[in-house]
Parts: sequence; structure tokens; C-alpha cells
Amino acid sequence: MIGTDGVLELAAAEGEPFPGREGRVGPLARLWSEERYFSNADALRRELAVLNSQSVVFDPESEILRWSGGLLQDDTTLVVLKRRSEQGNHEASS
Repeated sequence: MIGTDGVLELAAAEGEPFPGREGRVGPLARLWSEERYFSNADALRRELAVLNSQSVVFDPESEILRWSGGLLQDDTTLVVLKRRSEQGNHEASS
């Protein structure tokens, strides 16, 4: 993985709740270990957009709206590469 300084914020966000939705930010290793980031060309961009989105949640106890900002204060640019498996590089012989 090659990244800008924004990747440090991404790493620091591990375990934090996603803004305005269920789930928590996973470890950086997910970016090269989960196949969805390689099979879906837009998966990483969408996740970064979610992490940096603002959210508004109604708190029924206090009856007020709670605003929260995104988790990333800096631009986050990264490139993740993965070695192809040897099996995927050979044609089947007859």
C-alpha cells in the first residue's frame, strides 16, 4: 500500500463507529486482505466517502439533533496492490 498522510487518520479511525450508520471502521489490513476492494473498483472510494460524511441523528432523550463530522480531516489517497495467485496465471492444459 502506498498512501498520503491522510492514511494515518484512516489508521487512527480503526474501531470508531461509521458516521450515522451501523458498523465500525476496520483495520487497514482489510484493504489488501478483503477481495471486495479488488473485485469492485468503487468499493474503496465509497468507504472513504462514508467515513468522511457528516451525519445528523435525532436524540429522542434530549429531543435535539446531534451533528457529527467525518472521521477524516485530510484528503486520503492510497493505492493498494495485491499479487495474483499462481493458479490464476496459468491456462489449463489438455
